[in-house]
Amino acid sequence: MNEQDTRPILFAHYPELEAKIPRIPLGSFPTPVQALNNIGVKNLWIKRDDLTSPLYGGNKVRKLEFIFGDVFAKKKKKVVTFGGIGTNHGLATAIFCHQLNLACTLILFKQPVTPNVKQNLLLFDKYNAEVLYKDSFLNTAVSYFILQRLADPFAYFLYPGGSTIEGTIGFVNAAFELKSQIDQGLMPEPEVLFCPVGSSGTMAGLLLGTKLAGLNVTVIGVRVTQSHLGPLHVCTSHTVQKLAKQTHAYLKKLSDRIPDLSIDMPILLGGYLGEGYGFPTKAGIDAIHEMKSKENLTLDPCYTSKAFAAVLDHCKSRTDDSKPVLFWHTYNSVDLSDQTARVNVNHLPEKIQTFINQKEAGVDHTVHESASHMGGIMKDRLTPNATAPDFTFNTPWKTSCQFYDFLENTKGLLIFLRYIGCPLCQLKISEIIKEKALFDAEGLHVLVVLQSEPESIREVLDENSTPVTIICDPQEHIFRLYKVSPGSFFQYITPGVVMKAMKARKQGIKHGKHEGRELQVPAVFVVDTDKHIRNVYYGKNIGDVPGNETLLDMSRR
Repeated sequence: MNEQDTRPILFAHYPELEAKIPRIPLGSFPTPVQALNNIGVKNLWIKRDDLTSPLYGGNKVRKLEFIFGDVFAKKKKKVVTFGGIGTNHGLATAIFCHQLNLACTLILFKQPVTPNVKQNLLLFDKYNAEVLYKDSFLNTAVSYFILQRLADPFAYFLYPGGSTIEGTIGFVNAAFELKSQIDQGLMPEPEVLFCPVGSSGTMAGLLLGTKLAGLNVTVIGVRVTQSHLGPLHVCTSHTVQKLAKQTHAYLKKLSDRIPDLSIDMPILLGGYLGEGYGFPTKAGIDAIHEMKSKENLTLDPCYTSKAFAAVLDHCKSRTDDSKPVLFWHTYNSVDLSDQTARVNVNHLPEKIQTFINQKEAGVDHTVHESASHMGGIMKDRLTPNATAPDFTFNTPWKTSCQFYDFLENTKGLLIFLRYIGCPLCQLKISEIIKEKALFDAEGLHVLVVLQSEPESIREVLDENSTPVTIICDPQEHIFRLYKVSPGSFFQYITPGVVMKAMKARKQGIKHGKHEGRELQVPAVFVVDTDKHIRNVYYGKNIGDVPGNETLLDMSRR
């Protein structure tokens, strides 16, 4: 235990909680915040939870402080938990059980073998954890939830990842710690905060804690495991929201000073997972190399590398780099290589030896790279200098209009969006309308193609206040004519899309009726008066429409 431990900041704000929530000090807090000045993007910060303890760092230490408080309050002598064969949660539990003279049993299922997995398997033995290998996730779950409870009814059964209410409180407290560091001027208040999400507890705690602490920050999770097991939610926005609400309700029972809060469905990105839990991805490996070579910080292939890949994509795609971005680093940075070297592999169970000697999992080179290239993208896209196809169309207020008729005296700016109920589409239309004079000055007639029925558009837009031509294409004939095709799921939720959705939400734009293809990506065509395409842009995700200045520049080339 850390003799220099200080009182949790949560308890300083709510002193009445201290006597009601048991805690065993394990970590060294607060962990530092620092700017990442060498990555090549502006206003990128990191919360160094890799430094939570000199024994073993990472996000689990915060959770285990409150979990072990509950263990001792219930007078338990043994902790049983489960995870993959390389579980960081399992290792942290084993290390601190050993530190606190508690027995530890780890029930494990198979995952891809990486150097980190091999190291953890050796350390389980070093810290005297009992290892029960069950091969499949299903067998492991049955053992944990049924068989082991029958065999050891007096043990403390800890949910994987430490994502219980007690564990989540650790990250509620972490959010107050961050608020204190911001108030001290150690970093500016971030606009967005990214963290990896496996068992939901870290994100749930930050989601609730930032609200309680009064931080105006959007917490974005990056999913590192499968979302469902059959019909069961494993790692979804629902599981995060549910745990945050449960923790909030628990705290309110303990203190009537905890305010009522509305916890919205959180943002959880799924496009960085790769082949599955534990599988390295090319984007993740690139992020590992980037962080190590430029900041001398270590990421792991299972969790933090995937989250930081999302951070880098977000920073590269944002239009305003004045808003701070915070990456919450959850991996352990304590070097445990000396300890692994002392483990005699020949004394390990035969199956564990097999994993130690196994060839390590290869990198998935396809999944993230395909995030901007997968889906129904057509090879015969239209290109500059090609003749723009003519077509007949209806607007919400007129029928049987002809596209070429609009090109007699002006150039056409043909913009394909999704549907009128889409907040991103409404946001883009409103931005164009606000700067309509700039388009007029360039001799551009703006036409927006939507997959919506006329009546749907009339419910949102008024003819007299819509100085652009809205084209109804519910059957997607014009979309196909111009080779504008749907994308993939990986093009659906990206950091750039999330930021635009947040902007739309702040402007009071709500999601309306779904129409057409949900995965439809946008496109832009500049068409000259001679009916030839001057410039073309096919979007890379559902929100990838150039800004107005870029659209104007496209028309001048």
